[in-house]
Amino acid sequence: MGVISGIAPGRVKETVYRTIVRSKLEYASASWHPHYEKDITTLKRVQTKAARFSLENYDRIASVSNMLKELQWDTLDLRRKKNRLALMYKLSHSLLDIQTEKYLVPNNETRTRKSHAFDFFCPRSMVE
Repeated sequence: MGVISGIAPGRVKETVYRTIVRSKLEYASASWHPHYEKDITTLKRVQTKAARFSLENYDRIASVSNMLKELQWDTLDLRRKKNRLALMYKLSHSLLDIQTEKYLVPNNETRTRKSHAFDFFCPRSMVE
């Protein structure tokens, strides 16, 4: 990346981040979500460095949140949430070639106002 930093405009750097780096960070993010603070911090640090790199703003007091807004990037945490929701939608509407009956067990409880057709039991473990 050292060669890119000196000659490439910011849009090229942003494209490099989106296509190469972020795709690796988000691989399997719908099923894997970091729960240790150290892992979350490490992922945030990669996005922070990419935002500074894309905008060529290495000032220590510059706001990374403002940089992300300027670049119109969602945080990695928000992107993981969106990916999980999209996967759940696809599973619940049988849009994937997966036997969902094995993993999504409908909750047929209809005694409350919160009951709906897409309410599922959350299994404790999937050990077979």
